[in-house]
Amino acid sequence: AQIATQLLVELNPDVKGDYVDEPIEELLKNNPNFFSSFSVVIATTLNERALLPLSELLWNLGVPLIVARSYGLIGLIRLQIKEHTIIESHPDTQNPDLRLDRPFMALEQYVSRINLDEMDLKDHAHVPYVVPLLKCLEE
Repeated sequence: AQIATQLLVELNPDVKGDYVDEPIEELLKNNPNFFSSFSVVIATTLNERALLPLSELLWNLGVPLIVARSYGLIGLIRLQIKEHTIIESHPDTQNPDLRLDRPFMALEQYVSRINLDEMDLKDHAHVPYVVPLLKCLEE
C-alpha cells in the first residue's frame, strides 16, 4: 500500500494520498467516519463480505468507489458513484439539418443552374456539397 500510494501521488503533485495498513473490516467497525474525508476510495482485491459494507457506507457519504481486480492478464474496474448529470450546452458535433427533402425555392433554382457534367475539375472542386446531394436526389 505504501509503495502504490507513493507511485500514485508521484503522477500528480497536486494530489494528496494516504494509505492505511489495517484490515477494512476493522476500519468499518471501529471508525466508519474515517472514509468521510476522502474524495474517492480505490479498493483492490477485496472480498464481497468486506466490499458490500464499504460500498454502502461510501454510497451514503457520496464518496465515489473504484474497485479494481486483476486475474493474470485479465482485469476489471468498477465505479460506484451517484448519478452526475452533465448538460453540454455547446455540443461539439452538431449534424446540420439541410432539409434536402424540402429544399427552399432559391436553393432549387441555384442547383438547377449548375451542370456538373460540363464543369472542369477545378470548378467542380468548388461546388458546395449540397448541390451534388440534391442532384442525386432528383435522379
